[in-house]
Amino acid sequence: MEIKDTDIIFVTNSIFTKWIEFEKRILKHHFPESQHIIIDGTSNWPVSWFYWIDIVKKSGAKWFIHIEEDCFIEDRNLILDAIRKLDSEEIDIMGTADGYTPYRGGNPLAMTPFFVIGRVESLKDINIDTEKTRFHIKPNGAWGNNLGLHYKEEYAKDFKYPYEKIGNDGNIGDYDIEPFYIFFWLLREQNKKFHYFYPNFNDNLKSIDPSLDKGLPPMVTHMFYTRAWNSEMDVHGLPNRERYERLERYLKQKYDFLN
Repeated sequence: MEIKDTDIIFVTNSIFTKWIEFEKRILKHHFPESQHIIIDGTSNWPVSWFYWIDIVKKSGAKWFIHIEEDCFIEDRNLILDAIRKLDSEEIDIMGTADGYTPYRGGNPLAMTPFFVIGRVESLKDINIDTEKTRFHIKPNGAWGNNLGLHYKEEYAKDFKYPYEKIGNDGNIGDYDIEPFYIFFWLLREQNKKFHYFYPNFNDNLKSIDPSLDKGLPPMVTHMFYTRAWNSEMDVHGLPNRERYERLERYLKQKYDFLN
């Protein structure tokens, strides 16, 4: 199947650290003709997280890739392979589970949106009015909203995580630790087909580098904790600043144009 760059639209909810420039240049290198939309994630959050959906629906692209600014493409062909699998197996969305990884112990029926691939067509009935949508913190600490959207037990009826659990467990239940969970609950309401990436742990960078399936090469490198990238906070035994220093050296060795 031929996939044109113009068939793919990338979207990033950015907090505008220095790493957004790295990501933009790397993405442009791999997908020079693809559109890359940058959403300002510094204001009106968490509602602003959902701005990208209507933009993508109107884009004319066939495939969307939601990629956070601390996520860096490793190989164009691996991403195209993922899109081909999504197409041939009639999958609607692909991503890394929000539980069962060294960084995330949330609900694994949802996904961590640092790198998510999906069909634009599958968004046609995802309608979130960002002018009217409001979020709040419930007494139990979970996120609530004025749309009445939340996890339902029926979502887990046929759920089976395809890999071993790495690091954290998962919290399957009506406790939304992230406001963006409702995006995935809307997809599950419509019986959309999910595929989970394998969350490879990179011991050098202490990053999660997902692959399409276990045993395949990573498609991207994803760091986490970008807001505090220049801090001494401990991340799996390594200062966060040092993690990002290692990342910068790695990216500049891989891509000469970053030097």
